[in-house]
Amino acid sequence: MVTRKLTVTVKLLLTSKVKECESVSIQCVFEASSGVTFKSMEFFRQFRTGTQLESIPVDGRFVVNAVKGSASCSLEINELEVQDGATYYCRARFDANRCAVGKREKTKDGTGTAVTVTKSK
Repeated sequence: MVTRKLTVTVKLLLTSKVKECESVSIQCVFEASSGVTFKSMEFFRQFRTGTQLESIPVDGRFVVNAVKGSASCSLEINELEVQDGATYYCRARFDANRCAVGKREKTKDGTGTAVTVTKSK
């Protein structure tokens, strides 16, 4: 029996310090070994370590850009507010092809990008 190792990496910038009213762009890249089919990517945020991940609001300031057929995307946050400070995560959805099991949908979270927003002077 041959066992194939499944390698999935979700890359993110680790920290970003910005001021109110500025913009920030968080890039997310999905890399995987053969036998893995990328499906989609979504973003979440966490205000404090140990608390639940929250969905990103869709209010015009938060924009997700994805290139069709690409395994990467970005989250752009415009007109930042102090309360936008959080750790932002992306989650990749993919199918892992396994000989004995067939396709199984899985998810993998990125390591997170800490965004700190300070008041403008």
